[in-house]
Amino acid sequence: MIEVDTREVRNALYARLLVCKTVILVTHKGTDPDNAASIYLMQRAITEMMPSDLEFTFEYMFVNPGKMAPSPFPAKTVVIHLDTGGRYDPINFVFDHHTNECPYLSATDTVFQLFFDNTLKSLRNLV
Repeated sequence: MIEVDTREVRNALYARLLVCKTVILVTHKGTDPDNAASIYLMQRAITEMMPSDLEFTFEYMFVNPGKMAPSPFPAKTVVIHLDTGGRYDPINFVFDHHTNECPYLSATDTVFQLFFDNTLKSLRNLV
């Protein structure tokens, strides 16, 4: 199981977002509650962590379960895999809980644990 410092993951994402123009959220084909909620939470986390004057767009890509999005991607693009990718690699923004390395129960749990303060107040603010 991979243990990571949540601050390290947040800081890595923040640094990449400061210079990006596009965020691509990648998940598996066949929408289910976990991938839908993880995309919602990730988009919300990114929107809340970034300065309001920073302009970027969100795009969505759907791949076969467990697969990565085909690369390369244009410069100034951040690609985040949620509930797919075949591995748990938070520093490179691959959050697939279907592996032995991931300490979380779902993609939604992964995003919540890494990008929110994990309190009841935080959860109430999301709904």
